[in-house]
Amino acid sequence: MAEMPLNHLGLIVEPHDIRKPLPDLAGRDDVRGIVTWWSDDVYDDPDGFLQWASEAADRGTRFLFLGSLGFQRSRAGEATPAYLVDRLLRRLGVRMLRNANDPAFLSAPIVKDQGMVEFERALPPAGRVTEALRALNTDAKVFLSAEGKQGTSDLVIVTPFAGFVSDGYTHYSVEGSTFRQWYINPFRLFSLTFGTGGLPVPDTTTIGGRRIFFSHIDGDGWRNETKIANYRTRNARAIDVILNEVLNGFPDLPVTVAAIAADLDPEWCGDERAISAAYAVYALPHVEAASHTYSHPFYWGMFENGAATGERIGDARCAGASGAVAHPVARAYSARAFNLDLEVSGAAGYIARFLPPGKPLRLLQWSGDTSPFPGAVAASRAAGLLNINGGDSRFDANFPSVSWVSSLGRYTEGGWQIYAAASNENTYTYLWTGRFYGFQQLSENLRRMESPRRLKPINVYYHVYSGERLSSLNALIENLRAARAQEIAPIRTTDYVEIANGFYTCRIVELGDGQWRIEDRGALNTMRVDDRIGEVPDLARSQGVLGWRRHQGSLYVALDPAHPAPVLALGPEPAEQPASLVESRWPVRDMARADSGFSFIAAGFGPGEMTWRVPNGARHQVTWAGGGAGTLTQIVARRPDGTISFSLPATNSAGVFSVRVRRLLDSAESADPVTREE
Repeated sequence: MAEMPLNHLGLIVEPHDIRKPLPDLAGRDDVRGIVTWWSDDVYDDPDGFLQWASEAADRGTRFLFLGSLGFQRSRAGEATPAYLVDRLLRRLGVRMLRNANDPAFLSAPIVKDQGMVEFERALPPAGRVTEALRALNTDAKVFLSAEGKQGTSDLVIVTPFAGFVSDGYTHYSVEGSTFRQWYINPFRLFSLTFGTGGLPVPDTTTIGGRRIFFSHIDGDGWRNETKIANYRTRNARAIDVILNEVLNGFPDLPVTVAAIAADLDPEWCGDERAISAAYAVYALPHVEAASHTYSHPFYWGMFENGAATGERIGDARCAGASGAVAHPVARAYSARAFNLDLEVSGAAGYIARFLPPGKPLRLLQWSGDTSPFPGAVAASRAAGLLNINGGDSRFDANFPSVSWVSSLGRYTEGGWQIYAAASNENTYTYLWTGRFYGFQQLSENLRRMESPRRLKPINVYYHVYSGERLSSLNALIENLRAARAQEIAPIRTTDYVEIANGFYTCRIVELGDGQWRIEDRGALNTMRVDDRIGEVPDLARSQGVLGWRRHQGSLYVALDPAHPAPVLALGPEPAEQPASLVESRWPVRDMARADSGFSFIAAGFGPGEMTWRVPNGARHQVTWAGGGAGTLTQIVARRPDGTISFSLPATNSAGVFSVRVRRLLDSAESADPVTREE
């Protein structure tokens, strides 16, 4: 619940097991704050925790205490000396009201800041206080207070040093149910507590001012016979339907297809029809290749120490299932004993046999419960494979809370597992047991994850078995059509994974005077800035900045991938700035500005629509070369808002174009858009 909002603010969560020694923070200048979230006293040695926390606070580390403080008594029930508790709390700007815990219900709150509380759900008219706190100074912000028999308790507090939310006031949940909703606004609380307002945030949702689109398919159901009438008469399989209706039907939308090697390998369950489909699928230029393992483990934890207990080996069970997460066995196929190398590098190598020359396979899409043990994640990295899946973000009528939108990924000792940006059709169809049209609900999820804040890119993620039934196929096609109709930046799934990896490596160095250097960002090329109204990138003081765009109150800054360490400087918008990018469907790089215009390189899928700000000139000449079309020229007119728009030829193979935009000085030349070959 906490990690996604923290990621959204540009913060990485490093989990720590409290059963282990407290982490050494000496020299950790990258640690911005410490979060705890307990419902009881949890420390074996609360005195040690208080000493450690006091030292961290003295170094300027901020704290956020959600729920119980956790240190008034040891886990064994021994009371912590009051002076130790008071020393830390007063250092952080609050005091404990002893003997003020009210066992009875409180009256209605006397302070209730609607911008902080009742974010997704109204507070109850009265509640309990288990640890009564009071803000010490006027520089503390109190967002929720309540009056009880013992006096006033501050329930949601942010001081210059820490944030506090009393137990029972973070969120509402139903015991034994998945239902939950936030009382507090986690975005505002975390931003105020950790002081992130106005700072650049590495953004994984946007490229060139547009929301990212990516799509990936898990291979489950590759050999399943379809039930769609006009295909059933031809004995077609689900993969044949996906190939004809989806892959061939949307060549402008890149998609990554991850086969299960056992579905192709004749020594397991493969046959000529499955192999022929693989050749056809991977021959398409907009299809990226990936692996969905060899035998499709359902429960990765069962294999952490090797073979799964009680698994029958030798029965491949090629009649197979669709691959639902709740499958009652350890793996979909078990012709041979589990072998981690075979699942990771072996599967990738086998599937690569069916790829055209020059097409790589660089991605592993986790199967089953998508919870690989650390050794499996490490094995994927050792094999040179990126990895994705898990997370299952939902935000709709059935999951009516931002708390069900997942973090960017999951940390394991083997490395980062990157989560998919949206859940697949499995969770909408009761694990593929009914309501097969349910995936049409994806559009609601994507809409809620876009507004009022852009939390995730557009991700259409599904299985091959969506080609089994007409209702599931129609839902899938409806989602793709809806995505195509939006202003998107389509990229491959590996591009998204590399962007997400860049989030975890990126470091932002403050240079002073509203200026920052962006280091070690990998493939991440967008910075988002919130809470700086009226400011834009100052291109005279910036380096490696392509342009910017405002969206929903935030500033999205596009960085040039060719620049290893861009510098972003913000300030009031000057009367005159050099040319800059507003938005582009295709990623842009290698921009060079000159007095007469600018040039750049772009590549992407579908039509290369883009808009640029230009400082002057009524007309501009756009010349491009690439995509096998020779050199072409177009004349475009500058709008009253100072922008020009044009589109490069549609492509389904991310062909690279070299583009030059030149201001025209000849007033006699036509301003009508014209395309001609030079």
